[in-house]
Amino acid sequence: MKVITVFYAVILISVFNINTDIFPNSDSESSDSISSETDTVKYCIVSGEKISGEGVKLDYLGTEVLFCCTGCEKSFKKNPAKYMKSGLVDPVCGMTEIDKDINSVYNNTKYYFCSSSCKSKFEKNQEEVLNKYGSK
Repeated sequence: MKVITVFYAVILISVFNINTDIFPNSDSESSDSISSETDTVKYCIVSGEKISGEGVKLDYLGTEVLFCCTGCEKSFKKNPAKYMKSGLVDPVCGMTEIDKDINSVYNNTKYYFCSSSCKSKFEKNQEEVLNKYGSK
């Protein structure tokens, strides 16, 4: 009985793993257009929801971040490290190895630093530091 079960399992696995290249697809153009549509779908970095229209854009230290609404943008600004898997930089020296415990808030947006000295430089003149990124 086990032999028959294994045999049917192998057959089913074989059937579902057939290489589709051996079967010509007459609808190849339509499948290409479908995949290109799904490639352009964007999701909110905070809520994970699909973004309709243009969404809400924020330039965070040279990285464009897209949200579904201003509420998600506000949540992001409170704690960018929670939502960004990469792209966090020290706005003073540009290092990507930052310490999330060394941070400062300016204009309701949190920024992270590699050291206390960079944080001090930032706090002395936030506008000047952020101008090099084109964001405030």
